[in-house]
Amino acid sequence: MRLAFNSLTAMTQTIAESYETGGYYLTPEGQLEWDDKKFRSLRLKYNPGIIDDLYVH
Repeated sequence: MRLAFNSLTAMTQTIAESYETGGYYLTPEGQLEWDDKKFRSLRLKYNPGIIDDLYVH
């Protein structure tokens, strides 16, 4: 089993900082997009030891 986050707290911290720093953003058309590298970096920051390439190939 591959986990994306170590805990619910780590998940919410990752998502919150992603929104705050532009890891997630809305396009002019209103679509939710994300910066793969930024999100990956934040996911690893709050989830040490987790699989590095879960989202970025």
